[in-house]
Amino acid sequence: MTQNTKRYAQFLILIVTLVFAVSVVHAQESAGISREAFYNSADGFHVLIPPGWDNQSTGAYAHFIHPQTQVSVYATAAATTDVQAGITEALGTFQPDLAAETPQISEIMLSNGTWAQNIYALGDSASLTAYGQEYEGSTYVVIWHSPQRAIQPVIVPGAVVEDGISAALTALGYTPDQGAATEEVTIGEQIWTRSAGEDVTALARVRGELTHAVVASGGAVEGADALPVFFNLLTGFFLTPVTTPYLYLGLAVTTLIGLVFVGSLALRARSLRQDIKTLEALEA
Repeated sequence: MTQNTKRYAQFLILIVTLVFAVSVVHAQESAGISREAFYNSADGFHVLIPPGWDNQSTGAYAHFIHPQTQVSVYATAAATTDVQAGITEALGTFQPDLAAETPQISEIMLSNGTWAQNIYALGDSASLTAYGQEYEGSTYVVIWHSPQRAIQPVIVPGAVVEDGISAALTALGYTPDQGAATEEVTIGEQIWTRSAGEDVTALARVRGELTHAVVASGGAVEGADALPVFFNLLTGFFLTPVTTPYLYLGLAVTTLIGLVFVGSLALRARSLRQDIKTLEALEA
């Protein structure tokens, strides 16, 4: 194989690799949920817009309201690496009257990273749970606020749904009711367990080693079956990776390869001219 043939083969392999990479990215985007189903923040985070919820988002933050229960979900970013400070800052924006409340803090590991889970005890007339995660110098915060009734999400350890429900009730300050009636219900394409006690009701589902639960004081909540979508919103929360340094690195490497190639051509051209002069001198 000549040197020219090798160069053409290497160039062809490079082109094929680039085309393949672009096609994979395009296929991933085509197979996913449409971009319109997400709130896409200028701060680089993306969050699912819950179907059927009112979208009151602005350019600065996401805000969704469940029309039947008036539950609000907020998502925003704070310019701090201190997760608790970021959550407090977000509360100061959305619920300033509650920013001074002392939460029960735990840490949970989800598929999209480690989150701080802050549970605020506000009595039977309201509830608040906040989640925060630090990434590359910013803290991303997701807040649940129920202004009219104590309806609250919580994520607790538990690979068995009955144990998870008990743990969720305990975490929120309720006494588990061992005699509560339970039944399986289908919400969307997911199977959830509904537990109905005398003083509290819960919807729960096991995900790996964790139980996701929505707990409400009192009896059944009208429209409650739409509330577990919050966990899809939280676990589906994702960030646009900062790839600018890799772009610059790629441009630098490409430029270097181009310069080396041009330099090689110049040296070969110079060598060829010298060979021609030598041949001409021999012929003379």
